[in-house]
Amino acid sequence: MPSKSIKSIKSIKKSRKYKNLNSKCIKPHDIELLMNFKLSPQIEEFKNLRQYHINLWNKYGIEAYNKEEYLEAIKYLTYSSDYGDSDAQVMLCIVYSKINDINTSHKYFKLSLEQNNSTAQYLMSISIKDLVIKNDISLIEIVEKSYKIKVNIDMALYYLKLSAKQYNPHALFEFGRLYLYGCNYKNKTYIKKDSIMAMKFFQSSANRYHKNALMILGHMYKNGWGVDVNESEMNKYFELSNKQPKPCRTDFMNKYINK
Repeated sequence: MPSKSIKSIKSIKKSRKYKNLNSKCIKPHDIELLMNFKLSPQIEEFKNLRQYHINLWNKYGIEAYNKEEYLEAIKYLTYSSDYGDSDAQVMLCIVYSKINDINTSHKYFKLSLEQNNSTAQYLMSISIKDLVIKNDISLIEIVEKSYKIKVNIDMALYYLKLSAKQYNPHALFEFGRLYLYGCNYKNKTYIKKDSIMAMKFFQSSANRYHKNALMILGHMYKNGWGVDVNESEMNKYFELSNKQPKPCRTDFMNKYINK
């Protein structure tokens, strides 16, 4: 005989409110009943339903962000963040930076970084690299104190590796670039040129439809960098690249759009 937990969840799924979620986003207090199932044996069914709502909030948040309706974006993304979604926390970091609330932006960035969010790790790597190159001493001191790290190339590569291990397409692409051109700074070599390794990382990034990785693969097959010249493969990757939207550091948001 089905447990009370399963019956309750099924009754919620049949309700008008649940069926109309695509037309109207629910608020956190509307699923307070669902949150009470955290300790029930039917945890997987609860998790799926909870994730559905988180994805919906993120979708509405990003749609508002793309319209530059930042306060509306913050409202929906905060719903997801309050339930521990690290993607929402990265997005909130970006949105708050848009309205120049730097302290709140850093708060959410730290939360996402603590949860090992791959996009946060990638952004941390890029930020550290930029700080090293610009050599802004005062800002470097603030970052080192706030995040308890040393701002240097080794630390930038450390966070990039963490992100790449989670198959973040931006981190994989960045490693491909580093192996293609080499990574040298102030007479020290951090990564030697290796077109075969570059091909490996670009391919992994391209498998996740990173526009620039697909474009680079086309050029590699065109020029024979780490592979044999192959016109058919060249045309295939150029065509795939042209079909992808222009990439940016925050295009991980696209996974919540058009669902």
